[in-house]
Amino acid sequence: MESMKNIYKESLFQSISKGEVVLWAGAGLSLYAGLPSGARLREILYEGLTPLEKEEVRKNSDLSHLADEICKLKGNRNYIITVLTSTFTKDFSSTETHKIISKIPHFRNIITTNYDRLFENVYGNKLNLIFSDSHTPYIDDKKVNLFKIHGDLSDPDSIIITKSDYNRFFENDTEQNTIWNIIKGIVATKSILFIGYNLEDSNVEVIFNKIKNKTGKNGKECYFVAPYIPPIKSVNLEKANIHPISLTGEKFFEELIEYLRKNITKNFENKYISSDVYSEFIG
Repeated sequence: MESMKNIYKESLFQSISKGEVVLWAGAGLSLYAGLPSGARLREILYEGLTPLEKEEVRKNSDLSHLADEICKLKGNRNYIITVLTSTFTKDFSSTETHKIISKIPHFRNIITTNYDRLFENVYGNKLNLIFSDSHTPYIDDKKVNLFKIHGDLSDPDSIIITKSDYNRFFENDTEQNTIWNIIKGIVATKSILFIGYNLEDSNVEVIFNKIKNKTGKNGKECYFVAPYIPPIKSVNLEKANIHPISLTGEKFFEELIEYLRKNITKNFENKYISSDVYSEFIG
């Protein structure tokens, strides 16, 4: 198993060094900054309810189902949006990992289900933010395109958190969903690096199935990086054509940067990467 992890890691590093990988980031990638996991966010939402309200919802529901129940109970999304805003717009304890990622210009497209603004903070004007169909005409290959597929708190109506929201975005009317169609086009030609995800999250399974259905047996390789991946989970990932790599995010990016340093000149000379990517990395 250890040898396979190394083979997958080497293959992934090689693909990244050629600009052939999309970074797909989940909540786990932001934990170091003091932001909550999906499980902790569920607890925060539950803890903020009144005693009587707590009796009306299921405490142990997953995040999307609990959010659905809260919306039905209160009759609107105001409480949830208020909690999300106070949770994800506070000062971050660190942005170090995201700063490291911003030094890797080989990632031209980043997809995230996170509500925080860590990527926006470290990339600044190098970033092109996309979270609604109206943004898609402005996708810019000269910048890093950040697809926030669960929405952005600057536009509460864009936020996807309830099970109903999630089903509407990923399962219903997908042909009319411009962002999702663009993402499907991207992943049809690029490998995907999933990082910061908890395999116990039912919504993650929906994403994996969507990708699997789109790419099929002839699609590009997908990779899943996490500190610890149980053997049974590894088997399930392999069945979905997603290669598991057991590493922390910090260690993964540390090793990746070193690999890119050793290979940047060769990949530029072989025209695997553009002069822009070469210049940004060297700079």
